[in-house]
Amino acid sequence: KKRRRKANVALNREAQSLRQTDLARNRELEKRKYRADVQFESLQASGAVHSSQRGMIINEGKEENQGFIYVNSEIAPRIKNHQVSGVRFMWNQIVSAGSAPDGKLRTRQGCLLAHTMGLGKTMQIITLLVAIAEAAASNNESISSQVPEDLKESKTLIVPPSGLVSNWMEELLTWTPRHHG
Repeated sequence: KKRRRKANVALNREAQSLRQTDLARNRELEKRKYRADVQFESLQASGAVHSSQRGMIINEGKEENQGFIYVNSEIAPRIKNHQVSGVRFMWNQIVSAGSAPDGKLRTRQGCLLAHTMGLGKTMQIITLLVAIAEAAASNNESISSQVPEDLKESKTLIVPPSGLVSNWMEELLTWTPRHHG
């Protein structure tokens, strides 16, 4: 009989801690989404917002004292549900810092957006850039305060393969709202 040796698996404490922090962050995000839903329903009942706007909220995990940020009204009729989810994901990773359950300020992480060709990754990125620009320029402090200072002035660098530069230009012209030029 051959005896199986147990593999010695070294647990990386930093990775474990990061996983636990991420799980706690996700639980907190779900709580904030629930509170935002309650707030949205209250605004809807008062006539301040329309039910069709709910699916276009980008910052679902906002704090109670923060305003809703929506997909730009020129983009909204053309964006699909899975694309709004992608924009929300990027907002949460890139823009939203917020507080962790332990009260510490959460760090922004960045993210990767990968999907099958033709499902709207470029459009999602443009939608996110427009949302950041609009929120940063908002006169409403409950909205503009959600954008960190280092993101208020766009310093976006897009580095596509040389064969896709003209595609990106076409996409920017297609998806960027007219007033953002």
